[in-house]
Amino acid sequence: MAHEIFISYRREDTRHAALALEAQLCRVFGDGAVFLDQKWIMAGEDWRESLHRALAGTRVVLALIGPKWLRAADEWGRRRLDDRSDWVRIELATALEKGITVIPLVLEGALPPNGPPLPYRLPAALAQLNFTQVRVLNDNSWMDNFHGLVDLLRSGYGLGSGDDGSRRPAAATAPLGAPLGAPLGAPPAPQVRLPALGDADAAQCLREAGLAHWDIDHQAHPWVVVGTAQELTRSYGFRSFHAAVDFMAVAARHLSGPPVHHPRWQNQWKTVQVWFSTWDVGSRITRMDIDAARNMDRLYDDYVGGRLPPPGVADGA
Repeated sequence: MAHEIFISYRREDTRHAALALEAQLCRVFGDGAVFLDQKWIMAGEDWRESLHRALAGTRVVLALIGPKWLRAADEWGRRRLDDRSDWVRIELATALEKGITVIPLVLEGALPPNGPPLPYRLPAALAQLNFTQVRVLNDNSWMDNFHGLVDLLRSGYGLGSGDDGSRRPAAATAPLGAPLGAPLGAPPAPQVRLPALGDADAAQCLREAGLAHWDIDHQAHPWVVVGTAQELTRSYGFRSFHAAVDFMAVAARHLSGPPVHHPRWQNQWKTVQVWFSTWDVGSRITRMDIDAARNMDRLYDDYVGGRLPPPGVADGA
């Protein structure tokens, strides 16, 4: 299988970042588009041949560079990059020799703050990397950095297109607000380019909109591979369990958009808790979520005031 993207990394340096990046790229470009050694090399295979085959069909190599990338050494203290049999060196040198694009992805703490792109003493086989523009992957801006990388891979290098330049048929799509791992398959390309709001700005927007019952929440979430989701949340109380579930059924008929922006919600006895976040910008809060919260409050007021038809009535049942 030909993989458009090859991830090069050192396990002791950037293993977790490589796993996270591979998972997110697969959700954008498809599972077979990204090569990561521990996923695609099976037990019993000659890993040297597997790596050479993967590189033969690769269009872009993403070289993850962490704090230990340059100085990684063997048990005798010899730098691995100087060893002709080191496989990180072989991967990158082979790609450069074949004219494959290599994009250094520098993780937080791997470069001095004011230095040149790669201020390293590299072996001659990798010297071209000293003149190659890098991209960063910082912990506190991972999703922004990731979306910028995806835009570059798509618009700059044409990844995700067929050989004739046409777009591949999209996988089953999920609505805005759907999780990255939604069972419908790989999600569509991000459709929202609203700026994410920090906690202070989001709190100010809530005050200005009169949404005093809403809070800002941060928590680990299956939609987010790295870090936590930032969400607006509120709980609604009802007179009975039936009323709480009935509200969810009624409200669902009024949440089809446009724009399509569904909540994450759950029912516990007489309470329905709701969360809003915009996955397109890394599961962060945007003004779309402020508007959605205002709309949800309106639906709640209409429901408890008897102004919403019960399930089925609006559909002519």
